[in-house]
Amino acid sequence: MDIFVGIDGSGPGDNAEYKKEFADSFVQAYFKSGFFNRAYYVRGPGMLGGETPTLASNGLKWVQNKLIEAKRANQTYRIFLSGYSRGGAAVTEIAYQLKQDAIRVHAMLLFDAVDRSELPNSHVDTVPSNVAMCYHARRDPKAGSREMFGNCADSGEVPENYKQAFFMCTHGAMGGTPWKKAGASGKIEELTTAEKSAIVAAGSAAGIKGAMAAKREADRQDFTNVTLDMESRAGEKIKAWMDNNLSVSRQRPAT
Repeated sequence: MDIFVGIDGSGPGDNAEYKKEFADSFVQAYFKSGFFNRAYYVRGPGMLGGETPTLASNGLKWVQNKLIEAKRANQTYRIFLSGYSRGGAAVTEIAYQLKQDAIRVHAMLLFDAVDRSELPNSHVDTVPSNVAMCYHARRDPKAGSREMFGNCADSGEVPENYKQAFFMCTHGAMGGTPWKKAGASGKIEELTTAEKSAIVAAGSAAGIKGAMAAKREADRQDFTNVTLDMESRAGEKIKAWMDNNLSVSRQRPAT
């Protein structure tokens, strides 16, 4: 029995808008692939990420139920976990919780995993040793995208079981939700007007100098080094890289 759990990245609170924006996400593509006997997919949290702990808990419970099902049927199983952005943090937490019960994860497929959710008792900085193989596609720091986002799961307790690759694109393209327009400079600009205003407002507490410094910081965070052509080409490379890794993992027997 092949068991798959996919948790996507943060997006609009309105679910209809979210479904439209994430219709072609990489995590959802694997959920729909038909590769897995038992597959579970859930949208990612809202913009503030407060739902992330619940997403991890619900995903863990779903896996545990499938393991009971496999045991009753006397079936072997392989667990595949996939997550994008905060969803990557959630599935890494699932892997850690499974480790406590000595349950092996066959493969973990991460797309620019980010932990900005304050998961309680989180252990998502490092991929746990019960993961037979982790593949992590990450945005290249030179892209200048979402520089305030640090990656989690950026190493493995067993180094040889951890493989990563970097891609020159935005954080959005890393999950299969690329930007569709660029600014006047030809480069993609990521912050909304509301996000930039919030940064400036926060800096204004320190007076005019604080507001000016905040405006410079907002501009720095806004402008990436990525063109729309780079964004498109990187998306194709990310999917091809992960598809190949998944193919290799699917050929390996359960351990």
